[in-house]
Amino acid sequence: MAFNQRFLKISSLCLIGSASVAAAASGVADTLSIALCSAIFVASWFFDTARLRGFLPSRFFAFAAIVYLCFAPADFFLLSSDWQRVLLHAIWFASAVKLATRADDKDWPPLYFLGSVQWIFAAARPTGTLFWICFAVFIISGISSLMLFELRRPPATQSFRENAEKPGFPCRAFFIAVSGITAAVAVAAIPLFFFFPRLPAKSGAPPPSDTASSYVDFIEEIETIELGRAGPQQQPEVIVMRVKTDVPGESILYDLKWRGVSYDYYDGRAWTLRRREQRPIATQGRFYKLEESVMGSELMQQTFFMEETLTNTVFAAHRALAVSTDAGFLRRDSSDNLFAQYPAQGKTDYIVVSDTIRPDAGRISDWTPVPDDIRSTWLQLPELDPRIVQLANEITGKYRRQYDKARALETWLRSNYGYAYTPPLSRMYEVTEDGDPLAFFLFDAREGYCEYFATAMTVMLRAIGIPARVTGGFLAGEYNPISGSWTVRRKHSHIWTEAWFPPYGWVEFDATPGEEFPAEPARARFFSNLAEAAGLWWRENVVNYDASRQYSVISGFFTRVNQAEDRAGDFFSSSADRARVVFRRLPQTTASVKITALIILSGAVFGIFVLRRTKRRIAGVFRPGKQNPRSDAADFYAEALAFLKARGFSPKKTQTPLEFAKSLDVHPAAAALLDLTRFYNEARFGDPAVPFPRDEARALLRSLTRVFYEDTRRSDESS
Repeated sequence: MAFNQRFLKISSLCLIGSASVAAAASGVADTLSIALCSAIFVASWFFDTARLRGFLPSRFFAFAAIVYLCFAPADFFLLSSDWQRVLLHAIWFASAVKLATRADDKDWPPLYFLGSVQWIFAAARPTGTLFWICFAVFIISGISSLMLFELRRPPATQSFRENAEKPGFPCRAFFIAVSGITAAVAVAAIPLFFFFPRLPAKSGAPPPSDTASSYVDFIEEIETIELGRAGPQQQPEVIVMRVKTDVPGESILYDLKWRGVSYDYYDGRAWTLRRREQRPIATQGRFYKLEESVMGSELMQQTFFMEETLTNTVFAAHRALAVSTDAGFLRRDSSDNLFAQYPAQGKTDYIVVSDTIRPDAGRISDWTPVPDDIRSTWLQLPELDPRIVQLANEITGKYRRQYDKARALETWLRSNYGYAYTPPLSRMYEVTEDGDPLAFFLFDAREGYCEYFATAMTVMLRAIGIPARVTGGFLAGEYNPISGSWTVRRKHSHIWTEAWFPPYGWVEFDATPGEEFPAEPARARFFSNLAEAAGLWWRENVVNYDASRQYSVISGFFTRVNQAEDRAGDFFSSSADRARVVFRRLPQTTASVKITALIILSGAVFGIFVLRRTKRRIAGVFRPGKQNPRSDAADFYAEALAFLKARGFSPKKTQTPLEFAKSLDVHPAAAALLDLTRFYNEARFGDPAVPFPRDEARALLRSLTRVFYEDTRRSDESS
């Protein structure tokens, strides 16, 4: 069977290319190296690399290796400053040189080896969906390349055939075989993937030397919010994170938010985060323990799937109780903000458990003292426009309880001011150069962004003696009922107020009127939700499958097994109870029922007796090796034909078995095939009582195969 060199080249380039793409997607490679390697990879398909190899001296590869070894220190100290990037450069250099000077099939195995090294390199880095796509291509192309290497030599027996047509490459059979082997490998690997012991993921790695290009932050300056400086969100549809909760979105009856950073100091124009003293948090198992007690039983578990960011803020629903160690080395500052030690690299995921209890006004008492450290920090105010304090007293004057006053301020701001996507910011900032931007918002503009509403409520709460702070984060986002998750985009960034009311501590208030985002058509939204759900499932169950998830899967599997055992036990127990009830009623049954049962029992006994007497005859029917010589002959002859067909010998449709055997003429295998064909004809057309000579037929078949293998070995030695 002739071998098609083009298939081997395509398969090999797919193998090498998938490994290179996976290594490039790991985040270590630089743009220049990717561009150069891509150009050489594409050029190797169009140019005659064997001819280029002929022009090169025999010591070219040794010289190239020496030159690159001298270049590597300069690459590390002057260009890359990262040993991982230097290693990847060396691998790509060797691959590019070998690919550009490939002369024959013997040059493919070293390239396969370099591709495997790149896969080890890529697997050690955080993996994504592109990694698994490339891995699938690598497996398929690797299997096809190995199969094509087995078929790379033409059959040695073709030289003995005269006037035979040269067969083409069996594309259909080849692709069926590759697909079948790939499917078998996948089926065998899936249990290993889910049950093979895995190492826990490392967290808290230092940031890379060069920052990612896709910078997503939830606030322009994390330490400062300046009134009048904010504008419409840039790229508002960019996804910041996805959050999966164990509580369905339809069951959440309050305004869910993802808390980020709270601000303590207000200077009349901007909020600043000054209390930055951070302290480590104790761990308990695989979680950081934030609180010692819970206020209620309404706990919510959130799994945050962060997109590529450069913020080290850890988001959570209000009153976080625990954060998984996947978030990195966690710290908490004096304002209850949560930060990882380093900004997140790539896509990160972590779990948060929050106490989402809603405050009960009846449990809040003004007689409970507020701690001194709360009052000293969260009642700070600059010199204000007197009208602001007067307005706060007018709104809350008719209420006695502090909590009722806070709700009154929230309702009043929501009802009497408007949210504007494009407020007169230029006028606002012009006024704030010499005046008070908050006073301009309250008494002149009467519309603005969320920071104006949050600032107005926080300042007026402090003015009437209630500790309050401004908090930034995100609204819940768009709920996806298919995946049970929230999609949070840049446009969902938000700022609100938190006020101190014991025994609950900090309670959320949102004075901003409801923001309305453009609705997506129902059909488009369905397909968008479906695509996002599939991507989230892949990221959660494949890309992020680590030791903790493996433990959950295995424990869930055994839990279901135990439940199945319990159900089976209950079924058999109830069946036994029903059987006992039936047997107790037997003496009361009629004579016809008893006679019928006796007949059935007698028939069963008789059937067993007959089966035991005739089982040898029945078994003989299923032993064609001893009782059916024609079947034996057909099996041996079919095996011989299959062996010959794989080596280029096939009978014509008009040839009888004997004519086909004689057509081999002087071929060394002709005698063995002729004797085997005679045995086949005698068994097929002769007396069926005569046993088929199995031993002689097996010896002839062995002799037939030996002739071909010896001929192939002699051809290899001569070449």
